[in-house]
Amino acid sequence: MKLLFIALSLTIAASLRVIGNRLVDDFNNTVKLTGVNIPGSELNCVLGEGVFSRSVPSAEELAERYNAVRIPLNEHCWLGINQVAIGGEAYRAEVERFVDSMLDQGLIVVLDLLWSLKGPAQARF
Repeated sequence: MKLLFIALSLTIAASLRVIGNRLVDDFNNTVKLTGVNIPGSELNCVLGEGVFSRSVPSAEELAERYNAVRIPLNEHCWLGINQVAIGGEAYRAEVERFVDSMLDQGLIVVLDLLWSLKGPAQARF
């Protein structure tokens, strides 16, 4: 099962909710998410290439064009298991720092547990 976690700044979190198939604000206006995917955090940690790609735009740059950001995650990197190159606390701290920078700019952050795998093999797909 694929899990999605949405992180919202406190001001946005209080004003968004789902009605039927719509995301709405406190005045029942439909909210349209315009977002971008930030690739790399699902594989770079396995390969030892950091957590996020070096070419990721800053939170300020993203906030100029979008209101939402999707971050794919890797279960093994999150847990620091199966000999991933960057995992556990180091991975989680970098994800948290990145998410905080996005939230500080008022962006909605979708954390997507993209890769997971049962057993001793590394989650790479």
